[in-house]
This record gives sequence, C-alpha cells and structure tokens, in this order.
Amino acid sequence: MKQRQVSSGSSASAWRRGILQVVSGAVLAAMMPLAHATLYNLADSNSTLSVDPTSDMGINSWTVDGVNQLYQQGYWYRIGATGGEQNLSVLTLLGAKATDTNFNPGNNHLSLLYGDGTTQGNSTFTVALGLSLAGGAPGSKTSDLATQLTFTNLTNTGKDVHLFQYSDFDLSGNGTQDQAVTTNANTIVQSDGGMIETDGVVPAPSHWQIGPYSGILDSLSDGNPTTLSDSGGGTVGDTTYARQWDFTLQPAGGANSSFVLSGDQRITVPDPGTLVLLAAGVLGLAGATRGKRSRSE
Repeated sequence: MKQRQVSSGSSASAWRRGILQVVSGAVLAAMMPLAHATLYNLADSNSTLSVDPTSDMGINSWTVDGVNQLYQQGYWYRIGATGGEQNLSVLTLLGAKATDTNFNPGNNHLSLLYGDGTTQGNSTFTVALGLSLAGGAPGSKTSDLATQLTFTNLTNTGKDVHLFQYSDFDLSGNGTQDQAVTTNANTIVQSDGGMIETDGVVPAPSHWQIGPYSGILDSLSDGNPTTLSDSGGGTVGDTTYARQWDFTLQPAGGANSSFVLSGDQRITVPDPGTLVLLAAGVLGLAGATRGKRSRSE
C-alpha cells in the first residue's frame, strides 16, 4: 500500500494563504492568515480536483465521473548542481486564489504563488502555478487539466535551476495495472486498458523517466541531486513518471529571467486503435535499454 510522504521542509510557520496579487510585505502579513492544511477543491462538470499546496502530495485527487484517477502530482526543484531536490511546498505560499472562469457550478481555476522568502519582497525567486480544470459531459469519462508554471528570478545574479514534475496516476482507481510510454519528446501516455491519460508539455523536458512506485519519488526525496534516466516503460504495474527541465535564469528584469512551463493532461476512454499503438510502444520499450539514472554523490 502506498504511504503518503511529507517533505521535511522549512518551518510550518512559513505557510500563508491569501490573494494572488501581493502588494507589499506589510499588506501580505496583515491580510493572510496561516494556511497549515488548506485544501482547494476545483469542480467542473463531471470532474473534481483536490490540491494541497502546502504538502508534497500537491494534487492528490482527480475524480472523473466519481472515480479517482490520480494519487499524487507535484513539482520539485533544485538550484545548483549539488544537494537534493525540494518540493514546492517547502516554500512560502504567498498567495492562493480559486476562481470560476466558465460560469459552471464551482471554481475551476486555482492560482498559487510561492516564494523562498516570507514575502515576495524578500524572496530571491518566485514560482507561480495555475491549474485549470475542464470536465467533460457527465458519463463521458473525459476530463482535462491545463497547467502553467512560471519560475522567476528576482536577484541580480543568474540561477542554475533544475525543475521536476512527478506524476502518479492510478487510472480507473486501480494502481496495479497501469503502463506508460513516451510517444514523442513532449508527450507521455499512460493507460490501464479502460482509461488513457495523455500528458503533453512545452517546452520538451531535458530528461524523463518512467518507473514503478516509489523509485522516482525516493530519488527526489533522498537529499542527493537527481538526473532522470531517459528510460522506462514496458511494464504493467503501479507506474509513475517524471520529467526534468534544466535551465539558467538570467538576472531579474532580463529577457530570460523567467521560465514558463505549460502542460495539458487529458483523461479519456481510448479507442481500440489507440490501445494497439500503446501496446506496440510498450513492447518496443521493453526490449530497449536507453540508459541508467545518473546520480551525483
């Protein structure tokens, strides 16, 4: 049985909730109460999404037509070549706001703003994350989640950043029969035979990895620098996957002082042709060895 892991990050007194637009540190401190365990629930048509922005569980539920499809999805980062990765939840939650953008019942969009200081004014970088849920018609078993993450340097020196997105889908509510493959540089497709999840990102990652629970998660949590192996797939089981982006942020105000990552994840019922292609991809990956995970000690 999966055990939920919680990062041992900075003091819990750092977590705060409030509006997305931060006017000043004084206003932020005055207006935003502590947010130790604030959960945000999005809803649209046949779908709901549960997000815990102060836990490394991150998105911990994505329900489509009453069935949860997701165990965990979140982001980790490392600045520099040494040391381990940290989950976004170790940062201060500077702002959080759920809104309704399509006039359906319930909020379908969540905006989060993190910083490494207690306010935006004394942070050296911020991470803004937007999540937009679009459910399908009731009974369609379709749903879509669009994401946009912006990592911004607020200092006058460059930053060497390594960003990771980790996903653990349990499609059809069953975490024992999933399989995943890369279909191109930008896309990973996961299926359990009855449901399919297509995950596309822009830009393409620097590295990726598919593997059984909990190997990738352990790698991101062990205190050592991680480089994903550019390998995996070809097995059926409790499958997880991750992608890695390596980039340098220029000093604040420059043309490349921010990095923007856009993603779209769609859950559908696959047609027979898609299942055949997915099976072919799994068989192809099963016979290929594309490298081992590189770890710096």
